[in-house]
Amino acid sequence: MSFTQPYLLAYVNLIKSMHILSTAVQQMQGLDSHKRKYPKMRAVGIKKHFLSLFLISLALIIPESTVAFSGNETDLQALLSFKYQIVDDPLGVLESWNNSIHVCLWYGITCGRLHKRVTSLKPFISTSGRLKLLNLGQNALEGSIPETLGQIDKLVVLELFSNKLSGSIPSDFGLTLPNLQKIQLSNNRFTGSIPVSLSNASKLQVIDLQFNPF
Repeated sequence: MSFTQPYLLAYVNLIKSMHILSTAVQQMQGLDSHKRKYPKMRAVGIKKHFLSLFLISLALIIPESTVAFSGNETDLQALLSFKYQIVDDPLGVLESWNNSIHVCLWYGITCGRLHKRVTSLKPFISTSGRLKLLNLGQNALEGSIPETLGQIDKLVVLELFSNKLSGSIPSDFGLTLPNLQKIQLSNNRFTGSIPVSLSNASKLQVIDLQFNPF
């Protein structure tokens, strides 16, 4: 098992705690019984203290890939669905988007400090505990937009401009993304028609779909 720096530090502290416990127990065992007051209680207390240290350290060194993406499973699956629709990623910007590492370590992802929950994708900063801003513009991505992207119901800004995305824009974006304020899909290869549902997005302020072969 390999550790990143924070986990290595926790692991080292765990080893130190084990050594301290071992030394303490040996010293207690070496004392005469008449010199020890409540020997069993002291031993139990030390063991309980060590157990607490062990559990805390163990929680810190568990790889983040095993940590559940609590409260944002829908967003996670939507992001993965988007990635799976990309057939060409020449710049490799989505290579880290996989289950081998925690979603908070994916390229361009920003998570909240207190909870492992996505807040934004660079270069934006969000104050919400949910994904609000997605910007993957100018990355030469080739593929299509899946319907599941519409499941990110807190999305405010969607910028996928200047890529090679094709197919049609999901017809229900205006209904499934009620908080959408800005959508930039210009300079792609989208075909079909502009979704009528976008007229239902009451918060929509900016819509840029130019330079697509509609």
